[in-house]
Amino acid sequence: MTRGKPNAATRYEVVERMDACGLALLSLRPETGRTHQLRVQAAAHGLPIAGDERYGDFAANRFLAAEIGLKRMFLHAFRISLRHPRTGHVLRLHAPMTSRLSMPIEKARSLLVPVPRRSR
Repeated sequence: MTRGKPNAATRYEVVERMDACGLALLSLRPETGRTHQLRVQAAAHGLPIAGDERYGDFAANRFLAAEIGLKRMFLHAFRISLRHPRTGHVLRLHAPMTSRLSMPIEKARSLLVPVPRRSR
């Protein structure tokens, strides 16, 4: 008997809303480890990750590149926990956000026009 892959599950929390431009900063916590899980699920819910060239909103990405200098996908693993493969100890790693993402956030907060979206 072959088993199918389990459905992908992700928990999320809205960290900050930028209502004037229609953006939001989210905290995403994958419960399963499927390929492109966060990107696929976000896009499926109409909330594509900014800068995502595969599953994203290309009109929004062009606008964000021009207006706030976002030149990459806005996805950052700031905290991750995993078991060491040999010892079994839990490793907890933390990585502060770099200026390549914090600078575009600051600029996005000052946007007063909605980010253009592709028509569905």
